[in-house]
Amino acid sequence: MASRRELKKNVNYIAGELFTECLINSMFIPGTDKDKADELMKQYPYYTKVSIPKGTYPGQEEDIHSVAVKCVVVTTDKMDDKLGGEVVKAIYEHLDRMKAAHAVGKYITKDTALDGMSIPMNAGAEQYLKAK
Repeated sequence: MASRRELKKNVNYIAGELFTECLINSMFIPGTDKDKADELMKQYPYYTKVSIPKGTYPGQEEDIHSVAVKCVVVTTDKMDDKLGGEVVKAIYEHLDRMKAAHAVGKYITKDTALDGMSIPMNAGAEQYLKAK
């Protein structure tokens, strides 16, 4: 099994790559109509509605309402539940890094972490995210 140091390095890389990919994907469907978004989300439950406030990107002069796939850290079902909770905790306790890396980072919150989640979660990660 990988050391925690190696795991942290890999998770940081994966989370960063997924974060970037999600941002790119959300920009390919700008201005999605509410009804079309609802229809899409019924067919593909991993989509969620997003609003990108005006000024988030250079030249963006109005809010963009769209759909996106949330960023997900994927592991095997063999990951220890305690470690899964620790990984998620480390991400959410260091959101300042996401915010510093990209303007959309400020919209990542624990309150919306489960929106659009359509795959089984590690029990430790789920417990952390559902705790108030």
